[in-house]
Amino acid sequence: GRMIGERNLYQYARAFGFGSRTGIQLPGEATGLLRNPLYWSKLSLAMISFGQEVAVTSLQLISAYAAVANGGLLMKPLIIKRIISPQGETIEEFKPKVIRRVISPDTAKRVTQFLYKVVKEGTGIKAQIKGINIAGKTGTAQKSIPGRGYIPGCYISSFVGFLPIEFPQLVCLVMIDEPKGA
Repeated sequence: GRMIGERNLYQYARAFGFGSRTGIQLPGEATGLLRNPLYWSKLSLAMISFGQEVAVTSLQLISAYAAVANGGLLMKPLIIKRIISPQGETIEEFKPKVIRRVISPDTAKRVTQFLYKVVKEGTGIKAQIKGINIAGKTGTAQKSIPGRGYIPGCYISSFVGFLPIEFPQLVCLVMIDEPKGA
């Protein structure tokens, strides 16, 4: 966090879509939580660097990983690919739309290699599928009560990743709310 600083950390997080709605075609989407650095404490930079003081939606997290998989391009999420009439004719088709470039293709490749190592030899080893190269990351988020802090012993465990790394076709997020045991 100290190496990139408050402003850059905030700008990159915002560029990846954290703290704002994705614009998906469903009502009630939440923004998550990413406070402006003007309101950060002296500990915020360190805390945000490893994921505390931030709340993201599942869709924001998937979109961020998809941006890495897409070579650094953040895409607008789509729920519907095509509307087809009862006669089989296409009424309307929805095409992928780039929102913005968040990182360079080279940076996306480097991040992909880090995420590949997490699955190949790190905490995501159980996500391996023989013959398919997968990039991903495990996560443990403390549950909180807004304005009151974190709930002792209450977590959400997750794994998010994409595959195959050579030509990504699928981004997947698995979350377990308050897991019991290992």
